[in-house]
Amino acid sequence: KPDSPVNLAASQAVMEHLRSITAQASQQAVIAAMSTGQASTGQSSSAT
Repeated sequence: KPDSPVNLAASQAVMEHLRSITAQASQQAVIAAMSTGQASTGQSSSAT
């Protein structure tokens, strides 16, 4: 199929987009959990 590389590139771009969105969402969730944890316990914890 001549359009096979185009479809492959498009699907890869979509997967990368979804991955970046998921990474941002999980990072924000971790930051929110850490901030609420610090506020409730009064302890500061660093996680990378």
